[in-house]
Amino acid sequence: MGVMEFLGAVGNSFSFLYNMVTGALILWVLTVTATASAVRSLAEGRGALWGAMISTVGAVIILLLIQLIGVPEDTTNVLNNFIIMTLGGLGSGLLAVALVAEPNAVEALKFKRALFNILDYAFVWLWLSSLSMIFLFLISKLSGRIVATDHALGIMLITFLFTFLSIVLLECRNKFAKWGESVGLGLFLILVVLLVFYVGTLASVWSKAPGWILTLNSLVACSIVSTSLYYRRRGAAPLLQP
Repeated sequence: MGVMEFLGAVGNSFSFLYNMVTGALILWVLTVTATASAVRSLAEGRGALWGAMISTVGAVIILLLIQLIGVPEDTTNVLNNFIIMTLGGLGSGLLAVALVAEPNAVEALKFKRALFNILDYAFVWLWLSSLSMIFLFLISKLSGRIVATDHALGIMLITFLFTFLSIVLLECRNKFAKWGESVGLGLFLILVVLLVFYVGTLASVWSKAPGWILTLNSLVACSIVSTSLYYRRRGAAPLLQP
């Protein structure tokens, strides 16, 4: 047996280390690590709340990945239960800790500003991305090369509409200063739900137009980053920040 044949045999023997199921487990480890780091580094402030949000987003991403990679149903059920019990339980526990904690005013203000900053960029990206996907679906339909079904187009329209309403609420954040943190957490949950619908819709049409989807999303991301950098150089508040 030559060297290449030997290396090939070794690679096949350890192929389980780089399959998609293992990838989901690696994401689980990264999520737990990021959650623990947030809790430990921000223990004096809103570390528990940041940890709860990180574990929630991580769980949603991993569950979507498991559904998309097409693993056997029995394996899917085991992984889903594992993710829900671990990351879901971790997030719920940290959320309970955050609700009973009493951070000082300075830490609460830092958390609110950081949360709204993240929501600004996330909702603007989702809004522009969903709008570009709607145009892609409609143009492909008019040209006779159907990329998405009417159901997928309807879900993308709903995502676009609720994202726009969320942006309007973000723009009026100062009117809800008294409930600013609660409004931010509510918008975060809405963002997670919208991302589930958005990613699920893209997954259903990805095989028909992967290049266009990737290109449009890359252009949206680059435009947001360049606009933000431009305003920061001018000393102005970027995006929706008042």
